Amino acid sequence: MRVISSRSAAIVSAVERGYRVTSTGDVIGLRGRKLDLCVGSTGYLQTGIATGGRRITLTVHRLVAYCKYGVALFDAECVRHLDGNPLNNSWDNVVLGTHSENMIDIPVSVRLAKGQVAARATRKLTDDQVRSIRYWYGKIHPDTGVKLTGCLLAKMYNTSNAQISFVVNRYTYKHVA
Repeated sequence: MRVISSRSAAIVSAVERGYRVTSTGDVIGLRGRKLDLCVGSTGYLQTGIATGGRRITLTVHRLVAYCKYGVALFDAECVRHLDGNPLNNSWDNVVLGTHSENMIDIPVSVRLAKGQVAARATRKLTDDQVRSIRYWYGKIHPDTGVKLTGCLLAKMYNTSNAQISFVVNRYTYKHVA
């Protein structure tokens, strides 16, 4: 027997009780009216339904996928939007697939922008520190007379030798002039 999450069980329950989706991705409630949708914190359209005496939030793309594919939804890695637009839940735009396929659905410019945001979040050095490392690498320090090697700079900036090498050779922090 397949074990599914409570949100997936709520999708099954909603469809069994009479909730439907249109070919354009609108959700039709039990009284035959189009339900209000909102954009959740994850960027996907969602709606709330009452089930089991409580209200639960459902993402529309997963509801569309269940109506389209049935229980195969629960074996899929993810639900994809072919045009990369998480607000377009039309029948032809929502398909099952892998996470890799899902990433490819996102336009290249958006993927690059997301990658840059992620890279900025993991940076250890400021732009000024990068400029300083590039300037001083291999030079003689005026106060001490010591040549500033990668090892010394790594200690000074509390990072690894590899990080200093990547900075100096412009493998990382390419945006810093």
